[in-house]
Amino acid sequence: MPMLPVTIVHFKPFHSLILSSVSFICRLVEYDPNLQEEVSKMSPLIDKLLFMIDRCQSEPAGYSLYSSQVASDILFYCTCNIKSAQPLVDCGALEKILNITQKLLIDKDRDAPLRWEIYCRLV
Repeated sequence: MPMLPVTIVHFKPFHSLILSSVSFICRLVEYDPNLQEEVSKMSPLIDKLLFMIDRCQSEPAGYSLYSSQVASDILFYCTCNIKSAQPLVDCGALEKILNITQKLLIDKDRDAPLRWEIYCRLV
């Protein structure tokens, strides 16, 4: 049987599942310092969140602006707890989010809500 060409259309339900999962994680992380610490130590999850926040990567992959905002919320909540903030610094997430923010601030014509959200959280 021939393989179907891979297109973004084939993965739309997958993105919905990821967004639902990330939204659920966000609600849990907001209120649980222990979960903030656990999430901050999950390198694959942190990498996925950074991918979702970086609109240069996530937009072509079919992720919505809302999913980028939710991903940035999770990282923000993890920085509210010193025990969870340190692993984020150690894995380079802080440097990556600063680079993403710098790109967003340079491109003033797009993604204003995400630019504003990340900028306010850094200040």
